[in-house]
Amino acid sequence: MIEIYFTRKHTYFHIINFSMKALNILPLFLFCFFISYGQTPPVGTGMGQQPKVYEAVQKDAAFPGGPDAFLKLTANRIKYPAVARLVKVTGKVNVRFTVGKDGLVKNARALDSIGFGCEEAAVNAVSSTIRWMPALQNGVPVDVNFTLPITFSTPVDKNDTFDLSELKASDYAFIFQVKDTIYTIDNVAAVLKATSIPQSRIISVAPHTDKEQFPHPGKKDIYLVKLKG
Repeated sequence: MIEIYFTRKHTYFHIINFSMKALNILPLFLFCFFISYGQTPPVGTGMGQQPKVYEAVQKDAAFPGGPDAFLKLTANRIKYPAVARLVKVTGKVNVRFTVGKDGLVKNARALDSIGFGCEEAAVNAVSSTIRWMPALQNGVPVDVNFTLPITFSTPVDKNDTFDLSELKASDYAFIFQVKDTIYTIDNVAAVLKATSIPQSRIISVAPHTDKEQFPHPGKKDIYLVKLKG
């Protein structure tokens, strides 16, 4: 289930629920979206400076189909990273972006970090939206800023699977314990004769502290995944 709140100047005016299956996105993952506008003055003036970027305007930028369409499109385009799902990362990523006077989304960036690829997933989803109707100030199209906080949550889904190649390509290393034997990510694929691991086979996932025993240069951390034999 996706719960979406669209706000204007911190006042809720719309609440809508979408079925995860109806949207055909990752089942049982909860994405909460909150959009709000700040009330700070516009940025940038004068010769040689960047054009003004407004925080509040006389006529807001409008997404084709309205806010519901924007939220639905963003939800469909977010890919919850396999690593984040595996280690059960939860948290909020605020994505700051500008709708330009040409209606294009630009300068999307994450203001927060929860790691495991969640920032990139959120920014990519926002950046890939279609052209908006630009904001107007005194009848003239202008750039305007938006902030979209996206909350990632991972209820356990027994039908979920984790692609080993995606885990291997991430910034994190994984080793796997089956009964009393520990395998690298390459070896476990051969042992299991599979390219992915189902959630139903995972017993636990935890940081592995002995980095000297299993060195993984260039990786941020190592995780031990215990699997059912």
